[in-house]
Parts: sequence; C-alpha cells; structure tokens
Amino acid sequence: MTMPAANPPVPKFSNFSEAQIVNPAQDFTLRWDAYAGAANEDAMSLSISEGTDGLVFQAPDPCIPRDLPVTATSIVIPAGTFQSNKVYTAALYFSRPF
Repeated sequence: MTMPAANPPVPKFSNFSEAQIVNPAQDFTLRWDAYAGAANEDAMSLSISEGTDGLVFQAPDPCIPRDLPVTATSIVIPAGTFQSNKVYTAALYFSRPF
C-alpha cells in the first residue's frame, strides 16, 4: 500500500462562535474552511448528533437527497433540526483515497 505524501488538511469551522447559540426555529448555515487541494476523488462528510437523539443531521445523505461536494464551504441546516436546551456535536471529515 502506498500512502500519499501529504494528508488532507484538518477541517476547521469558521463560524464556531455562531454555532454555539442557534435558534432552532430558523435555518442555520454552518461554515468551514475550504478543503485545500481537493481533487475529484476526495470526499467530505458532516455529521451532527445529540446524546439521546443520536444522529440528527448528516451530509451527504442520499435518502434526503443531500449532497456535500468536496468544494463546499458551508451547508444550511434546516429549521427544526435542533431542539432548545440540547447540546449537539458536529464532526466534519475530509478524506483522500490512497
């Protein structure tokens, strides 16, 4: 197996502060830094979960359908996805096949 010389960049949310106080009755746009050097075969995925509710949002999601192109730097999370007084955990992944 040949490993690539460089790993994908570490994804970082660019509006982390805004994401700490989200109005669940309104759409929320989550933003992150671009996947530098992304190629067509690379991938990106996002999951948001809550302790008792489990997975509440994911992208890509073929069942919705909801795409998440590797060139994306944001996604709109629809109103009603979150509930008041709950803590959610988001994970953004950049991946590169080798």
